Amino acid sequence: MKINQKLRLFSLAAGLGLLISVGAVGTYAYDGTTDPLISLSFLEKFKAEELDPQTDELNKRIAALEAKIEQMERAEDTPETTSPVVEAGYEIVRVTAGMKVLAGDSCDIMLRSGTAVAIAPLATQGLSDYTSGSEILDGEEITINHMMLIPRGDGRGIRITSEEAYIMIRGAYALES
Repeated sequence: MKINQKLRLFSLAAGLGLLISVGAVGTYAYDGTTDPLISLSFLEKFKAEELDPQTDELNKRIAALEAKIEQMERAEDTPETTSPVVEAGYEIVRVTAGMKVLAGDSCDIMLRSGTAVAIAPLATQGLSDYTSGSEILDGEEITINHMMLIPRGDGRGIRITSEEAYIMIRGAYALES
């Protein structure tokens, strides 16, 4: 009877051990992060948590950019109801010693570097200096960074007296050596 009791006790212990092991394995949830190989569950989890939100954000940005492009294209196709703004910019010109810059009608000139004198065929009419509000007559020195207006293309302009000079000019003009 003692052997039978020991056998029963051993069987009971073995059964209990087996029951605990099956219970432990059943409650263990596999997450795939400890697996050295990439599993399908890991890829699905990564896609859901990382890629899908980024893809949604990129799709929203693309849609916004496409809407802006469409709006700009519609604006180009729409005829303007007001007269267009014409922006006449200044041209930067490099001139050398002895060169003359003869202006056309309504020409603006600004000496940016170097030295120059006024050319004015009439004794009482020269270049209008916007900056100082004065008249610069024939042969008078031009001040750097003063904006000048030449109202008529009657031979007025400037003659460069330095080796090199830079001017800003807007309007019709001619260069003479």
